[in-house]
Amino acid sequence: PAISANSVASGLNKLVTIPAGTAAGTYYIWVVADNGSVLNQSSVANDYAHSTALTVTVTAAQSDILPQNIVLSSSSATAGGTLTVTFDIHNQGSGNAIATTTRLRLNQSSTTTTVSDTSLGDVTTPAISAGGTASGLSKVVTIPSGTASGTFYIWVVADNGSVLNQSNVNNDYGRSLAFTVTGNGGPANSPFTGTVDWIHNLNT
Repeated sequence: PAISANSVASGLNKLVTIPAGTAAGTYYIWVVADNGSVLNQSSVANDYAHSTALTVTVTAAQSDILPQNIVLSSSSATAGGTLTVTFDIHNQGSGNAIATTTRLRLNQSSTTTTVSDTSLGDVTTPAISAGGTASGLSKVVTIPSGTASGTFYIWVVADNGSVLNQSNVNNDYGRSLAFTVTGNGGPANSPFTGTVDWIHNLNT
């Protein structure tokens, strides 16, 4: 703003961004008054002043992997039966991702998954470069024979062993569309509860 003689414009401030490509080291921020040279000043030699020293650090590039395109081979399964789960793992981070393990889980929730879910096994996931995708990963899973009839989801959990230093781990989870599990008919030797008329032939 305009400043009268012998006065001060106090509390001026600006949020600045350190350029992403800046090398690590010690820096100063200089404040340059009347940068457009519009004033007729008695002295311009004192238009420059700098901050105290600040240290710029460089954060290593991090990966950020997430499951995508989760597809089941069928919209229904029998308890004790199998399904094929196919999916992609995408790395949207700026750093490369080393090889990891992806876990498949069976859950009736469409919004969350926990370690108490039923594990359906692991899929070895290859290293993925920054911006790359491991496509067409798949596993044939078995729905546990004791699973109750109902609506279920298969969750795909990327980096299940937490071996990556990711910029975001909240998107490591993805799920399939809903599918239906039906009972497998009960034990093979279920007791008979009907009525039978027995005819015994005593003739030899």
